[in-house]
Amino acid sequence: MTLNFADQSFELHPSGALFWPNEELLIISDVHLGKITHFRKHGMPIPNDAVLENFEKLDEVIDYFNPAELIFLGDLFHSSFNNEFDQFKLWVENQSIPVRLIKGNHEVLEDSTYESFGIEVESHITFDTFRLQHHPEEDDSSIPVICGHIHPAYLLKGKARDQIKLKCFHATETQLTLPAFGVFTGSHLITPQPNDQIVLLTGDRLIAI
Repeated sequence: MTLNFADQSFELHPSGALFWPNEELLIISDVHLGKITHFRKHGMPIPNDAVLENFEKLDEVIDYFNPAELIFLGDLFHSSFNNEFDQFKLWVENQSIPVRLIKGNHEVLEDSTYESFGIEVESHITFDTFRLQHHPEEDDSSIPVICGHIHPAYLLKGKARDQIKLKCFHATETQLTLPAFGVFTGSHLITPQPNDQIVLLTGDRLIAI
């Protein structure tokens, strides 16, 4: 599905990834690698297959878009070192494209750790018509922003009083918020305004509201 934002055309993927065809740039937010292993160590019975699912999703969108570069929009790794970091390091070393990371609030590891295996670390990245950053803008920004952090979700209601909460892309006139890419992440219900664009993730499909 295509979404127009900040005078640019972007492609949305059911995984929650965003692709900018003009620059062949793939943007992914809030993977939270390490979170599953962190909770398993503390006794939560989460299947270990969920760890592999994050890497399978990453491979899927890279194979689909064949980008020239990958940017993680913050909260790439959830905690201090655990086995998932070693898996991620190996995954990065097997990639043929540059990888950059915009720091999020969960980036507790030193920048030098990421840089040691080829990931550039930034606080934000500014292009001609928009800026990439992890946190949403609290005040009106002079330039449109693409961000993450919120883990936006929308409550879809049916006529029989049934309802379901689904991850979503949320676009206002000045801000595009990406859904969390990670398979074990919470979500935050948003209340969109009348002119906002909402695109729901339903597994293998996207639905525009």
